[in-house]
Amino acid sequence: MKSDKSLIEQILDRDNLNVAFKKVKKNKGAAGVDAKDVEATRLYLKETGHEIIKLERRKIQATTSK
Repeated sequence: MKSDKSLIEQILDRDNLNVAFKKVKKNKGAAGVDAKDVEATRLYLKETGHEIIKLERRKIQATTSK
């Protein structure tokens, strides 16, 4: 299926991120280099996820508008 969104926009799409997180949780994903488990990551993303996405979108706009 063809999307009007760029690849990075597809990656940053809230639904896509939620699906990915649910897969990690279902697979009992291991803690990463930050030593946060799935629940700690969920809480962190719930609190700051929208800001992270907003910042990434600004970076994309800055690089594509040059």
